[in-house]
Order: sequence, then structure tokens, then C-alpha cells
Amino acid sequence: MWLGRWEPGFDKITTQVEFVLQAKYSVAESSLRGSNELVRNALKELSSYEEAIGGSKGDPGVSNLNHEALTYAHAAAVVRGCSFPLKPSMSPAQLQRLLPFVGHFMARIIHQLITTGTCEQLQCFRQDLPVTNSRGDLRPNTAGGATRALFTKLPGVGPIMAEKWFKVGFRSIESLLEAAAADLAAAPAAPAAAAARSQIPYLARSSSSGSRLSKSCQQDSILPLSREAIYSLNYHKDLFESMPDDDVTEMRTEVLQTLTAVTPGVTDGWIMQTVGGAARGGAVHDADWVITNNKCDTKLLDGLVTRVYDNMTRSGRLVSQDEGFCRVQVGKLVGYKEKARKDLLEKTDRGNRHQLDHYDHIWGIYVTKAGKRRRMDLIFVPPDCHSWVFAYIGWTGNKQYLRFMRTHAGNCGMFLNSHFLMREVLLKTPAAAAAAAAAISAPGSRLTQQQQQQTLPVDPEA
Repeated sequence: MWLGRWEPGFDKITTQVEFVLQAKYSVAESSLRGSNELVRNALKELSSYEEAIGGSKGDPGVSNLNHEALTYAHAAAVVRGCSFPLKPSMSPAQLQRLLPFVGHFMARIIHQLITTGTCEQLQCFRQDLPVTNSRGDLRPNTAGGATRALFTKLPGVGPIMAEKWFKVGFRSIESLLEAAAADLAAAPAAPAAAAARSQIPYLARSSSSGSRLSKSCQQDSILPLSREAIYSLNYHKDLFESMPDDDVTEMRTEVLQTLTAVTPGVTDGWIMQTVGGAARGGAVHDADWVITNNKCDTKLLDGLVTRVYDNMTRSGRLVSQDEGFCRVQVGKLVGYKEKARKDLLEKTDRGNRHQLDHYDHIWGIYVTKAGKRRRMDLIFVPPDCHSWVFAYIGWTGNKQYLRFMRTHAGNCGMFLNSHFLMREVLLKTPAAAAAAAAAISAPGSRLTQQQQQQTLPVDPEA
């Protein structure tokens, strides 16, 4: 019933994740089904709050699965893919039976959203209050969901820093700007501090009135403020607003001109494909592209990212690493395929580490000719068709559909990420292969065709 149709092949489906991959996740169609899209948006909002408070989990630098955010994201997806309107007359028990990946607790939340337009968890997060778990107990480190989610929208600010800011007492971007100015003014002898202070808007530097911090917090001067954070705070209005098409066109033109300028003799063949939210037709707050050249070999990528970075920072179009948020990754692709194959065969950190992207990239802030600051991600992909296909799918998304795909691949004994699709096969040694071949040809052998195929040497596939 959830899918709205049935085909003979569906009888062979054995997992929920393969089942939900058959759905159509259309915003337009979901919006026509009563309150479905409103419920989906509320669940996505809850997921974003959980992601914002997720920095308090585990040790720094260790990848930890955020189960709460994942649960809300799963529910948001199945609500959008649902073929029928969700109605107030549906009880939580009915919703749990009808919707894949929805348990008792999530069914209660969805029922509240259908009947009232909100739920207890959503109200608490929006008011920066701590939320409860499925047993009704308060969850630690969950206060400040809305404020911490706002802070993590700043490039260079993650959940851990957002949590520190909230615990110190910050409740707005304006209060951060004021405190940053006061904090930097306390150390005028430091050149870096003076340079950073000069980037803060005049109004924020000229007055500290209206600060919501207690006097003890102001005197302690414990604001954990990085250069990236200062820059992002300064230009938060540019970075938070939707990006107009003219700015996207300008960025694309500038990057293509840069690619031509830093690769003498290469006049054509450049492919710069839009990915991310823009490729899916959503609102654009950053511009993402995967880049390759289909007329040159992989050697063209050697040093390319560094040359692009140097050229664009010199021209003033890309904010440098010394100014603000800019992450440049180079050289991690070399040997990665064999490293991933070894880890996966040995069951070492299966999944987490290898979901990260190893392509050369620039994640930064572009400066338009009009002086606007815009987020821009450039991912440089080898020209072979396999890398391009997996990079394009991985960067187009959306994130939750990719989770479904990768989980399904795992259920099929495979591994999928933005680089390749691998499956584990039995690899026989030459001696074992010779013995198997002799057994097959021996008189009276009754090995089945399938058994014969399994004993033959097979190279690992990727």
C-alpha cells in the first residue's frame, strides 16, 4: 500500500531498503497528498537539529553514526515516497504498520505532526530546550538545538564548536560578532588578532551593548574563535542567502577560464557538471561541480588543484586558507582503491572511513565581481568513465537515497561509495585452481556447473 503499485518482481524483495528504493520521491507529488510534505519537512528539520547537536558524541576525529538524525531522515524519506495522504484518523499503530522504517516512537511523532502540525521534540528544539528520548527521559547535551543548528550553517563551524558557543552563552550571530570584537580587542599586540579584528563589521566592533553574555563569561574571554569562524561571521548574510543564477553562471565561467589558464596546451575537453542540490532542482545555497577532462589522461590532474587554487586566490576570486574557510585536498586518491579493497576484505572499519571522498577537491568561498561571498565546491575526478559515474551519483544525491543504495549494496555482499562498486569474490591460488581443474576433468566427477564456476580463479572486481 505504501508504494501504491505492485509488480511481479517485487515478490522477490526480502529487505525494506530494497523495497523503498522502488518508490518515487517527488516533491510535487508529495505536496498534493494532504499534509505529507509538511510532515516530511518537519522530520527533516528534526534531523537537522540532531545533526547540529551530534558533535557531543564520541571522541574528536572519530566517525560516529548519528542514529537519531538517521532515524528522522529515514522517516522523512518514506513520508515523501508514500503513495497516499497521511490522515489524522490514522493511529500511531496504523502508521507503524504502513510506513517502512517507522517504529513505535517515530509513529507517535508522525501522528502528532499530522494532527497538530508540530510535536514535543520539534517545539523543544525550536525553543533551545533539551528533548526527551522514547522513554520520556531527558537526553543530555540536547539543549540549544535551534541555535546550534544556526551556528553550524557558518562555513568552518561544526557541531563541537557550536556546542561550545552555546554553553558559553551565545544565542545569536550578532552576539558572536560583538564578543569576537571584544575578544580580539583584548589582544591588540597580536598581528593575527588585529587582522582578524579588521574583518569584523564596524557596528559590531564599536559597541558591546546588548550582549546576552553574563559578566563572568565576558571577563573570562573563552570564546573559541578561529580565523574561519571570524570570516564566516562577517559574511554570514551572503553565505546564508539563496544563490542567484547570475552568481552561479559567473562562478562556472571563472572556473572554466582558470582551468584553461593553468593547463597550457589543453584548449577543450573540460566537463564541469553541476551536482548537489542544484542538480536536483532544490534551493541553492552553495554551488557544487564535478570536473574532469575527457580528452586527456589522468596525469592532467597531477598538481591541477594546487594550480587552480593559486590562480583563483591571486585573482581574488577564491578566499585563501589564510583568510577564511577553504579546504584543499590533494593526493589522497593515490593507492586508495587497493587500500579500500584490503580494508573491506579484512573487515577493517567497513563503511565509515570509506564513505569519505578521496578525490582532489577545493571546498571554499568564492568572491563574486559584485563582492558577494558564495560557497563553492570543486571536485576533480579522473577521466575514466567508472570514476565519473560514481562521483556524479555520489555528489548528486540526495544523501538519504544514497544511504538506501549503499545499504542495499551491502545486503547484496557489495560495497558502494563515490569511487566504485566492489563485490567480494573467491580468489583461488594457482595450485588450488589446478587441483580444481583436475577434479572437474577427472572420470566420474559430478560437480555441478555452479560448483565448477566457483572453483575457477576469479579476479576481484571493482
